[in-house]
Amino acid sequence: TECSSEQDSVLAYVQLSKEESEQMLLMNVHEIQSKLRDKFCLDSETSLKDAAVLDYYVGATHWGQQQGYSVQQLSVLFTMVHTLLNKIKEEQVPLVDLISEFHNMIAMTCRDTTTENIFSIQQSKAITDFLSSSLFQHYTLYQFLFSTPQDEEIITKDFFVEVPVPYGVPFPKSLDEGLPEEIFTTISALESLQLETATESQEDTDTSETKCETPIEVELPPDANNIFEKLTPEDVKAVITETCAVILNNLEKDVEKKITQQKATALTKLNMIQNIPPLSGKSSDSK
Repeated sequence: TECSSEQDSVLAYVQLSKEESEQMLLMNVHEIQSKLRDKFCLDSETSLKDAAVLDYYVGATHWGQQQGYSVQQLSVLFTMVHTLLNKIKEEQVPLVDLISEFHNMIAMTCRDTTTENIFSIQQSKAITDFLSSSLFQHYTLYQFLFSTPQDEEIITKDFFVEVPVPYGVPFPKSLDEGLPEEIFTTISALESLQLETATESQEDTDTSETKCETPIEVELPPDANNIFEKLTPEDVKAVITETCAVILNNLEKDVEKKITQQKATALTKLNMIQNIPPLSGKSSDSK
């Protein structure tokens, strides 16, 4: 009839075509979400507004699918859902006017008395209950969402770059990223000890070469060959104990020095973090 074709042009297949409505009835929730995101170009990954709009569209479409609506009914439902949300987004209409607009669209789904309605009385009540709980009940939130600009988050990051080690070190310094302090302190102490040993060995080598160039004659006493035979086990233990005490004392001093340096570095970094000025509430001031 003329009334049927006229109403189809007003509500049916306005936002969703017949082919799209048929596809929606066969899709799951994730496929519906992907389809609507691409259709309306919604950036739900970074935009809070687009994410809320997409969630509203997907919820309405999936609800209509669960109600067992036909292709035409699903298209009409989505047209009403899209129109009402657009009234809030673009025109900022009051809640009373929004409900009146919904009643007018429900009335438009009624055809002549000789034909059937697009929605039955029970379906119209179900749609009213759905929109009352999903859109009308949260009208203030949607109004705030579309009327308040979203602040841009500006994240600052400070990087501290250490200078390279001096030239001439026989090995590179070990990395300290992701290492516990105990392990890093142990490695640093071993590196310092190895560096000192390498330096002393180099000095001894240079001294030996110098001595080889200018040999010095030394007269040994007659009993020099038998000097080690006169050592008792107690003498050997005493020499080893004294040597170990000297080495451990030097190692302990080096470790304490490294720990003090690490503490000073950590305190410096903490002070720099505390001195960072807070971000401004407005994006324009922060820029």
